[in-house]
Amino acid sequence: MPESVAERNYKHGLSRETLYIVHQGMMARCYKKHVKAYKDYGARGISVFEEWHDVEEFIAWVEANLGPRPDGMSLDRIDNDGGYEPGNIRWATATEQVHNQRPRAAGVEQRARIRRYLLEHPGVAAGAIADALEISERTVGKHLKAMERDGDVEALRAPRSSNDLRLLTWWRATALASAGKEETTVEAAC
Repeated sequence: MPESVAERNYKHGLSRETLYIVHQGMMARCYKKHVKAYKDYGARGISVFEEWHDVEEFIAWVEANLGPRPDGMSLDRIDNDGGYEPGNIRWATATEQVHNQRPRAAGVEQRARIRRYLLEHPGVAAGAIADALEISERTVGKHLKAMERDGDVEALRAPRSSNDLRLLTWWRATALASAGKEETTVEAAC
């Protein structure tokens, strides 16, 4: 009896497994130039451990060393400049992956421009920064929030947005503290 097309094309029976799909994405990002993400992976020299080119080897290693994929997590490289290899992959949440990204050159330059502007114009609102630097107010707010998270107190003397009472209070209190004054109430800070 002749075999069907499906039987002829059957290789490993893994095509619907989660780790098979993870493997296919990983290989595409690293080796297929027509894939959009290739510029951030393969073009940067990110590669896949040679033994893991075999999907069954990859799945066996992940299951033995990382265990099954936890809900809400995906495969992440610990060192973003390193490849997909033993010791450099983990299961991570989307938030962990965002914090593990390499800085984008444009973002680094924008933050430096915002920081310089704030040091020259203390107390200016985010909207004025956006207008002066021709950057969206949303982008300015994103950088100010990151600067707050990173503890860049010297530059943070402007509110991220005019209606954000918590950050406005923090920035004003920081400015007063550096001037040697003290405030005791939230209303006084605004």
